[in-house]
Amino acid sequence: MKRRLILVAALAALPTAAAAATTDQEALVADLQRQIAAQQAQLDAQGKAIAELRGLVVGEARPAPVASEVSPPVMVAAETVAVASSPASMKAPEHVVHIGNADVMLGGAFTLNTLASARRTVGPAGSVFFLAPPDVTRRDNVLDITAQYSRISLGIDIPAGDDWTVSARTMFTFYNGSLLNASYGFQPLFGYGSASNGRWTFSAGLMFELFSPRQPDVVDSVSALYFSGNPANSPRAQLRTEWRAPLGGGTNFEAAVALSDPISTFVSKDLTDRTEDNGIPNLETRLVVTHAPDGWSSLLDRSMWEFGISAVYGEFRKFYGLSAPFDVRTNHVRGISIDGGVSLSSRLALQGEVWTGQALGNYGAAIGASVNPLTRGEVHASGGWGEVALAWSGKAYSTFGYGLDSPNREQLVPGDKTRNETVWGNIFWRAAPWLRLGLEGSWRRTQYLLPTGGSLSNDGFGMLMTTAFRY
Repeated sequence: MKRRLILVAALAALPTAAAAATTDQEALVADLQRQIAAQQAQLDAQGKAIAELRGLVVGEARPAPVASEVSPPVMVAAETVAVASSPASMKAPEHVVHIGNADVMLGGAFTLNTLASARRTVGPAGSVFFLAPPDVTRRDNVLDITAQYSRISLGIDIPAGDDWTVSARTMFTFYNGSLLNASYGFQPLFGYGSASNGRWTFSAGLMFELFSPRQPDVVDSVSALYFSGNPANSPRAQLRTEWRAPLGGGTNFEAAVALSDPISTFVSKDLTDRTEDNGIPNLETRLVVTHAPDGWSSLLDRSMWEFGISAVYGEFRKFYGLSAPFDVRTNHVRGISIDGGVSLSSRLALQGEVWTGQALGNYGAAIGASVNPLTRGEVHASGGWGEVALAWSGKAYSTFGYGLDSPNREQLVPGDKTRNETVWGNIFWRAAPWLRLGLEGSWRRTQYLLPTGGSLSNDGFGMLMTTAFRY
């Protein structure tokens, strides 16, 4: 009887023991899986750390910073000089390497510009300013090919805490000295440092001018109608402060002020002859309102509408006479510009600019004239430009426009240029992410003041082609 009781008890305990054994086995397997996952995560972290040290992790280590947190100065385009209004699909992708908490950017393009013109131009292919006077031989046709406007750009963004980001940008091109120099070199186009929290930005270095910053979208993206309706847009050493504020409904307000170098030779050398600053920097300022409501999209990468106004004031002094006592005259730089743009649809947009001022030759206006050498007074000038942009697809678009620069001929001397105008039409095509092509036809006319008070004109057609291998 006792043996039977023991046997029954043993049989009753078997399911419980089996269940306990099964539970222990599942727990053991789960624990092993957790250990394997932890070891794999550790191996992945170590491998990523090694790759970062070798500079091999591209675009994966952490999300790119929000544009509003690290946006550079209002009028500085880090990617290129003149395609600020080009479609986003046309812009070369930026290569970002994450090193620690810093984003290091590398980009650029190797560009070949080819110009065929029925009339002799002043300025090489890729930076045409105006036409030379008619040649006595009547053989004015020219062909110019250059790779001077190839470029290399570098940048870095480093979070600095409290929503601030410290940034640096620089770009180099392969022309030597001013844009009128046809020889090759290695020239900084801009280089500056900035600190931004999305609302305030403080910058210092070589930056594009704050005065008259809007730029037409032309194949000649370097001079971009200098002396033919589009002043400024050239680099100038400066200190700058910017403030941005959202107004609601997709509308944003931006204000900026800069203290800049009074004398720059990037565009014009008209202030290098016995000229010096007058002890104060140039003052440049800009106000702009943009509107792009939620859901807005454009193949041309433009806001629904924009409106801006900018101004510049400065002084310089010129020395006259070759022996003592010298005659010293102080001249004043003044300029005001109104610009704007509007998108009529996602494929069609308008933009333009009008300006007026005095002694603006150093800013790419008045067809290079700042001071009358006889009266020693400032040369006044007015001008502007306008264009229509049409996107054919996500990879191709065209612009058609007109630009005019008109100094006051009563303040000029014989030989000076009294009027310069350009009509253009082009097409840009992003054939591949690394290849951008452009073809533009233009008609130019330049007038020169004769001793008799009349004008000598030269006009003709030209064709400019660009091929850019972008990286």
